[in-house]
Amino acid sequence: MAKQVVYNQQPNKKFLSFFRLKLGLYAMSYRKTNKILAEDGDLLKNNPDAFYKKYPKLKRKKDKNSMYMEEFSGEPPVLFDSLALKSSEEKMKNYLFYKGYFDNEIKSSYKTKNKKTNAIYEVTPKDDHRYRNIYYIAEDSVLGAIVIKNKKNSLLKPGEIFDIENIKEERDRIAVDIQNEGYFTFSADFIILKIDSTIGNHQIDAYLTVKNEIDSSLHKKYVYLDVNLNINYDNKVENKKINLYDRLKDTICNVNFNVVRNSIYPRILAKSLRLKPNDIYTVREQLATRSNLYGLGVFKYVNIKHEPFSFSPEEMGLITTIDCVPNKRHSISNKLELNTNAQSTLGFSISASYINKNVFKTAAKLYFSIRGGVDFQIQKRAEDSLRLNAINNVNVSSEVRISLARIAPSFKKNNCNTYEKYKPKTNIALNYNFQRRLLLYSLHAININYGYEWYNDKFRHMFSPLSFTFVRPNNISEAFQDKLDTNSLLARSFDDQFILGQEYTFFYTNQNINLGKYKNHFSFRGSLNLAGNIIFGFSSLSKNKEKPYTLSGIPFAQFAKIELEPKYFFNFKKQQSLGFRMFVGLGIPYGNSSYDGTAIMPYIRQFSAGGPNSLRAWLFRQVGPGGTGNRYLNSRLLDQTGDLKLEWNAEFRFNIFKLFKGAVFTDAGNIWMYKKNTDRPNAEFNFKRFGKEIAWDAGVGIRLDLSFFVIRFDVALPIYDPGYAAVNENIKWLPDIIKERRSTYNQYKSDNPAINKKYMRKNIYGRLPGLNIAIGYPF
Repeated sequence: MAKQVVYNQQPNKKFLSFFRLKLGLYAMSYRKTNKILAEDGDLLKNNPDAFYKKYPKLKRKKDKNSMYMEEFSGEPPVLFDSLALKSSEEKMKNYLFYKGYFDNEIKSSYKTKNKKTNAIYEVTPKDDHRYRNIYYIAEDSVLGAIVIKNKKNSLLKPGEIFDIENIKEERDRIAVDIQNEGYFTFSADFIILKIDSTIGNHQIDAYLTVKNEIDSSLHKKYVYLDVNLNINYDNKVENKKINLYDRLKDTICNVNFNVVRNSIYPRILAKSLRLKPNDIYTVREQLATRSNLYGLGVFKYVNIKHEPFSFSPEEMGLITTIDCVPNKRHSISNKLELNTNAQSTLGFSISASYINKNVFKTAAKLYFSIRGGVDFQIQKRAEDSLRLNAINNVNVSSEVRISLARIAPSFKKNNCNTYEKYKPKTNIALNYNFQRRLLLYSLHAININYGYEWYNDKFRHMFSPLSFTFVRPNNISEAFQDKLDTNSLLARSFDDQFILGQEYTFFYTNQNINLGKYKNHFSFRGSLNLAGNIIFGFSSLSKNKEKPYTLSGIPFAQFAKIELEPKYFFNFKKQQSLGFRMFVGLGIPYGNSSYDGTAIMPYIRQFSAGGPNSLRAWLFRQVGPGGTGNRYLNSRLLDQTGDLKLEWNAEFRFNIFKLFKGAVFTDAGNIWMYKKNTDRPNAEFNFKRFGKEIAWDAGVGIRLDLSFFVIRFDVALPIYDPGYAAVNENIKWLPDIIKERRSTYNQYKSDNPAINKKYMRKNIYGRLPGLNIAIGYPF
């Protein structure tokens, strides 16, 4: 029961549920203010001249103390009022009645001790009342047909408990359905609820009646007579400075535009409008128009006003005005990020970005960003032969991207009688990424992407007919070169390569269109990446038949890669939810990537598992592939990658206190190679044993939800680790792992208890949990 709804008196608020900070601020300032007032009175009575001389200083003191009570949210003490108990009883009875408990009983009392009073309420809800039947009645048969047509979307179901909030939402739903058929003046006030609770057996029949207007036997439909769009500044002084030359007037598709000349062209705005003269009024198209205009990213405010106009009692229309206020065109932002994990690494990155939101006056957006980051190894271990440097990793990346609010090039003429089902965009991007793995290698990657994007509330499509990537590793250390010399697949993945192909990504979600507050929702992402096929076809027609085929002397990759990622969330009351996610990814190298019988995906296109958004008990790229035990065979910190990935995640999220949220989760999955390779035994996918190679963890998390972003702390334990099983098939589960580590400890334990305790903390228990600090939810 929400106390802010039914309690007339509430105790003073506590800070972090421990002490009443606001009350303390008030008491401190109250005492000081009274002391100052007493000094004022004595001084004024005994020495008026000195009082007026000292008055400015005294006033500043009083103002300062008032600041504690007002600006710093000082809160006066709540004094107990016995009369408030009875009014609270009535509010509680009404609250329970409107929640379906018609025959409830409330009794109140109080106890006082040491000048503190506790209010006691005895609540007896008794039996709840549930719907037997829900009837819809309309005095206007046309409106009745609209209600019946949309009855399948009703929020009231037989067998559910009566709840006045659901009734309000149902009335609003019906009102919107009717408004979407042109009835501008219709509102939820015309829908009357009557309930019959005399049926017995704690059941009720609900009657929702759609009434007519008082002065008319029928409701009237409205059409748009005139539609005008104006762009003005939100500052009146700036608007007065605009002369006629600074304005641009035009009429497109019968819509009148009056815009500031240096803002945005009317032909661009016309594509976003869903309101046209002679169209029937609908709330749906009005919301779509507002969403489209905001989606351009060039407006701070969009306000749509309607003025009813009638030619006769039967002919009703609207004069519609859309007022837009332009946003700031340029924006610059900076960001600092920190990250850490349980394996003694610490990293930070600094990024800066610039956005021009309205290039060429067409709502096109120009993005430029640059980012630099460093990862440090806080604690070094002798067995990490390839990671003895203080700095582990250096990353530098930059991007230049332009996004056009249309499909370009486009040969389609603007049709005033049709609406675009999707919002289109054209994206052109150039990326450069440099990664330096100290004592290992450097990696340079340049990417050029030309693609299209079109989306609405449910679907999003992204298609890149041209995606070009050039990858060049260099500065390879002797130690890492030894690894490449003994692993042909790893060596092939680090060759210089061109990746030239096409990409398509599809998104679906029903989260934004579900009716009701606690509806479950589903989302899905799928992607397909094809590389090297077109250029391979041209190369095969050339006179040079020697493989691999090259582009400017450098081999190009040829592969197909598919990813599927469904998610489902069960949403409950009290800010609780249960989420499930599955990820399936498969990369198949062929053709130019398998010329010598060893098919291998490019390193930057391979899959990995582990990290804050994957298997959270392991580090990033630390799991797999398959049943290999590379992490436990003197190469534990090398990146593990594969051609196939399966992963499952489940997480229960709940509210702890205000901004603090909690979670209990479990993750399972692994990566595999597509084909068998003698350098990596048991790394390939095999139906007979893949079930035994699924890594599994479980953990808990705390999140600080600041609305605009979430800071996440997750701790996970490896329940089942197939990497241990590769070394010793009897060691797979968490108790076996701890037992094995204790056995190792007993062989090498010291006579010094302090050293033994430190060893156990670091090597037996300290390496087991995976600690992840991240921004945002994992899925």
